[in-house]
Amino acid sequence: RLGDGAIDIVTSSSRAHVIVDVVGVVSSGSTGARLVTATPTRLLDTRDGTGGGHRLGPGDSLEVVVTGRAGVPAGASAVVMNLTAVAPTADGYVTAWPAGRERPTTSNLNLAPGRTAANLAVVGLGDGGAVWLANATGSVDLVADVVGWFV
Repeated sequence: RLGDGAIDIVTSSSRAHVIVDVVGVVSSGSTGARLVTATPTRLLDTRDGTGGGHRLGPGDSLEVVVTGRAGVPAGASAVVMNLTAVAPTADGYVTAWPAGRERPTTSNLNLAPGRTAANLAVVGLGDGGAVWLANATGSVDLVADVVGWFV
């Protein structure tokens, strides 16, 4: 809802569990980073080794260098990426965070066995212009497509 700072969450069923994580705020008077949108570009696909990745097992993590790839400039502060989990073997989640920083305790993508799942994530760029992706349980292939960045 505009003006009062609240949001409405609507589901198509009468019962649902909903988790909402606030990761930032943009207002009409903001004078900060500017969002640059881009045609989706594949940065990582662990199914075929694109981006140097491999299928992640339980507890595995993977560093993905973002700047200098997919059009993302060295001065970018964060990346907007679509994360897709393919063929997860267990209920679990994937977490994304800036390289060189402490891993957060929240998820960016929730998984169910055998179900492909995707989610848009805004992830700060850390050391070396990179992000980390971590899998909690089971094994999963990950796909990451850059769709924009903040400068």
